[in-house]
Amino acid sequence: MQYKLESLQKAALAFNRRSERFFAAHPQLKSALRGAYYKVNSDTADQRMDAATRERLASFYAPHTERLATLLADAGTVDVPDWLAGARRV
Repeated sequence: MQYKLESLQKAALAFNRRSERFFAAHPQLKSALRGAYYKVNSDTADQRMDAATRERLASFYAPHTERLATLLADAGTVDVPDWLAGARRV
């Protein structure tokens, strides 16, 4: 999730960390507070990556993606995300 205000995000994270035990006993309260936080601080701006940037990043990370795909296949993992499914070199 993208947020609007970094200071509010940091405060919410700190509050959440300090309140973990309390929220474990009150999950409905945590859910309600989370919903309120998202209404106030979530950024709905749809930021998409342009095609040129996506291609540049895909090219840069291709060797690492291929290595990861090979390692997962060798380990017997068959349920991988679409972006990784076609990456393995034979």
